[in-house]
Amino acid sequence: MASGLTYNDSGPQGSVFNASLGSMWIKDPASGSPLRTFCSLYGTAFGSAGPWTEESLTSQGAARVAWVISRFGGKSPAGDAAVQDMIHVFFTNTQDRVLKILNATPSGSATLAEAQRMWEASAPYTGSYRTSPAIQSGPSGTGAVVDTQVASASGNISIPIKLTLSGNAVFDSTGTDTYTGTSGDAPTFHVVNGGGSISVSQTTSPIGSSLRQFSSPGNQTQLAAAAPMAVSGSAKSVDIWGTFQPKAGSSAPKYVNVGGLLTDVLHVTTAGGGADWIPGVGARFDVEWFYYPSEQESGHSVPEGGASLGMASAVADAPGDLIVRGPRADRAGFYYPVARFAVANQPVDRRHHFVADWSAGFNDPGEQSVVKYAPRVVTKTGEISNGTIADAFTVSGSYPGQRLSVVSELILTSECAAGEGADTPPADAQIAGRVTTQVAGDGTVTTAPLAVPWAKVVDLWAAGKGACLSWHESIEATETTDAWQGKYLVPAETTVLEKPTLTTEASGNGTVPVESRDKGKVTGTIPSGPGVKTVTKVEQYKFGDSTDGSARAVCADPSYASDWQDVLPGASSVTYPTHTIERPGTYGYVETLKVIVDGKEAILHTGACGEQGETVIAFSPSPPAAPPSSGQPAAAPSPGRPAAPADVSGPLVNAGNVGSPAGSADAGLGGPMVPLGVAGAASVLVAAYLGVCAALRRRAESRESVR
Repeated sequence: MASGLTYNDSGPQGSVFNASLGSMWIKDPASGSPLRTFCSLYGTAFGSAGPWTEESLTSQGAARVAWVISRFGGKSPAGDAAVQDMIHVFFTNTQDRVLKILNATPSGSATLAEAQRMWEASAPYTGSYRTSPAIQSGPSGTGAVVDTQVASASGNISIPIKLTLSGNAVFDSTGTDTYTGTSGDAPTFHVVNGGGSISVSQTTSPIGSSLRQFSSPGNQTQLAAAAPMAVSGSAKSVDIWGTFQPKAGSSAPKYVNVGGLLTDVLHVTTAGGGADWIPGVGARFDVEWFYYPSEQESGHSVPEGGASLGMASAVADAPGDLIVRGPRADRAGFYYPVARFAVANQPVDRRHHFVADWSAGFNDPGEQSVVKYAPRVVTKTGEISNGTIADAFTVSGSYPGQRLSVVSELILTSECAAGEGADTPPADAQIAGRVTTQVAGDGTVTTAPLAVPWAKVVDLWAAGKGACLSWHESIEATETTDAWQGKYLVPAETTVLEKPTLTTEASGNGTVPVESRDKGKVTGTIPSGPGVKTVTKVEQYKFGDSTDGSARAVCADPSYASDWQDVLPGASSVTYPTHTIERPGTYGYVETLKVIVDGKEAILHTGACGEQGETVIAFSPSPPAAPPSSGQPAAAPSPGRPAAPADVSGPLVNAGNVGSPAGSADAGLGGPMVPLGVAGAASVLVAAYLGVCAALRRRAESRESVR
């Protein structure tokens, strides 16, 4: 024996017994390699001579012995003794007197106990070992290796195993394609790189497979375990594909110009946050644009009443931003892109990678593009009424229902409207007032009236300048409408304030007492309104006692002055009160027009002294005529139309110009003066007229005297 337990004892007759239990090495007849063997028949002599006969034992007990030998044999002398004892006691049941004596000793009893433990531990290892692993697919590119039990003739055994995956898959617990555990485990895995055909192989730790018996006549029978072998199995391949659910948030530009390209930026990800995206697998997204003239609420579906503008597509190769370019915006309004992912729109050989369809909601946050409305204003200024003026304008092109703030500025300037207006205000523009009008949608609106700045208007007149009031409108920008600026000095928006003048004509000549009066034609703009009053009066001056047209026009002290009387806006004429001229002579009228603004007076017009049509001659009554010799009464002289004095000493101006009589308190407030020489020709004509009148009078007197 090479190793084991040895016991020496004296028999009943005093003989000595040498007994041993253990193992020994013999040469394997087949391979020539040494085999650790244990005797199966006790009591016969051991001999190394042959020949040896080899036989495989296939019973379940033999399989148990093979497992024990492969597991415990050769580890220690005590272990070998226990293996030997197990074979004799529990397998071959060949206990004889000597073995019983050995097992009765203290050391033998311990060996027997270990032999029993070995035998009990071998109970599952009854041979015919086999395993049949399988792959079970799970959701979204996952799976598990199942049925990893290792079976023997008497049932499943617990034994270390190793699983190895083939294909694009790794075990969840290891992150690799291998897993080491215990038979019966069911480790999970997931596919990588898109997945595909997945299989698995399983191996166990080495295990005894069969028991070999060697026999030779005259020798003890020897038992040896065949070399331990691993149990292996493999699973049928299963196609498991990696899947993921593409989705996206998105954002469109807030504002787009008419003719601009509509775009949508998709923030592509997956239901798993993007980490489960399969490399190399692209996902096509489709975006459809819808147009509405007004803003729409968010929702799960596209509202009715919209117009589809078409669809554009782009392919995402990985999570991240994807720009999808669509049609061009062709009108003002609201544009809504709706992003979708459809499995049916993906390449056929890639569809198995996608879980399901996906669609964004309608008008999700950031999914509205606006082409702002561009409202315009067409205006027509109103008439001045009670010193105020309003702006009447029509709004068009506005967003339906959008409240707009239209700002109307009233500008006073000495420049008047021309052409189609100007882009910039005139250099001397003064803002006379501003009014803001709220307008909802298109329509025509009249603003609140603004007061005419008469004091500033009168200042311009006094400086010899024109005066115009012109409206300028602007629209403030909103979320849905562009700002708008109108032009300056548009003719329809401009009111010309013409400095008022009077063109007057006195009543005719007559014989004292003469009922005389002056009457004038009014032109220009009459200031009016609260705190504003326009008045006029007329004064009459006696140029001299002569009635033959030779009186000089001298306007020093008036012989008559009317009261101030109101001139109302829109008046076309003014009639001064009638008064009586009691004394013969030549008289001339001078009219004055002035305005009072908040207590401050300003002369608007003063007639010229001796102006054409403003002279009245009051003749003396004629003496009683002698009876004519012919029996016919003498013709009385006719007063006729008064003539201007032959020698005019005061200044003359054309009708309608502002002037002041020399030395008057209003001198210098009116228009430019015209020297006497300017009216020289007119004076000659007047003198001629008066000369004709005198000649006629003398002719009549001659006829009367002749008679």
